[in-house]
Amino acid sequence: MKKITARDYAREHRISLFEVIQKANRKELLSEIVEEKGRKVTYILLEEEGKSSKEKNQQTKKSDTPQEGKGFDETRLYKQLESMKEEIRALRKIIEKCCEERGGK
Repeated sequence: MKKITARDYAREHRISLFEVIQKANRKELLSEIVEEKGRKVTYILLEEEGKSSKEKNQQTKKSDTPQEGKGFDETRLYKQLESMKEEIRALRKIIEKCCEERGGK
């Protein structure tokens, strides 16, 4: 296991230090707090490159398959988009009809 400071992890992943600390507190990241020179320093524990690349591949494979209630379902989103477009068209017709009636009076 390799460990780096939370600040270095934030720089490396281009996220704020606050987000890194929050992830560590929520146990999304493996971390440990060490007292150095009277200050508490948060270290993020990273797995070795070989192991982490295998895990990343497994995670991408899992995310590619649609999960019930979770994940990304393109066809469902496309259908929702189309129904919203229809709803917008109907609302636009109602508004135009209302504007014509008011303008005509």
